[in-house]
Amino acid sequence: MEQKNLNEDVEVTSSSPNDKRLGKSWGYITAYPHEYLIHFRKGVLNEKTSGQGASCFKWPRDTVFIIPTSLKEIVFKANQLSADNVDVRLRGMAIYRIQNPRQIYTLLNFSNRQ
Repeated sequence: MEQKNLNEDVEVTSSSPNDKRLGKSWGYITAYPHEYLIHFRKGVLNEKTSGQGASCFKWPRDTVFIIPTSLKEIVFKANQLSADNVDVRLRGMAIYRIQNPRQIYTLLNFSNRQ
């Protein structure tokens, strides 16, 4: 009997909706009060336009990160058939909050990065 790969059976949902602001190649971008905006121009952190609830004008070569600092929830489910044909099911939930956004952007790859 063929076993399935665990990656095919994992489902992850998050409380982070898709954000239309992050699709802009240039223009005015504003972070909500519960978000931290980090703005790089020419590879250098722009202190004046970075911060909690900050806003900036993004040029095409600029890089902007918007990092949520409120509580976030991730729900996951996984199924796997063991070697002795026992169906193993796992469900879980994780709640987290980012406390230091200036440090975390160097450690994590945000999927909506510009």
